[in-house]
Amino acid sequence: MRRFPLPLLILLPALLLAGCDLFGPEPVPLPPPKPAVVKDDPPKPLVAGVADLPLLAEPEATADRLGSLAQNEELLRFKTFQGFAYVEVRDTGAKGWVDNSLLMEQAAGPKPLPSGEDIPPEDGPSGSLPGPGPGPATDQEGPISETF
Repeated sequence: MRRFPLPLLILLPALLLAGCDLFGPEPVPLPPPKPAVVKDDPPKPLVAGVADLPLLAEPEATADRLGSLAQNEELLRFKTFQGFAYVEVRDTGAKGWVDNSLLMEQAAGPKPLPSGEDIPPEDGPSGSLPGPGPGPATDQEGPISETF
């Protein structure tokens, strides 16, 4: 019987197993990564939630600063992108990007004051509470208490 060289006996199974990987099924290509989606929203009225809110040229914290917004300045938000909102300032028409987390819903307007008919009448002839008043004011000081 003929003997095979030992290195060939070791390499032959390794080559056969490696060949299975080379001639196996075609790998399925992965789909290309999706670009970051800009979500267009219907214009929404909001206000700046902080003073000196930066109005930026791009949706990046390091983008050029176009200006700053006062607290409670009225805005219209058109779209959001990676935590930023594209807004238009109502008073000036300036447009740019701001940190979306620093925007707030518009506060409700001031509540109307009740009419004179809705105010309950005050007690007493002059509206004062019954009983003695605080007494006359004096320049003398009372005793000082040492206990705390």
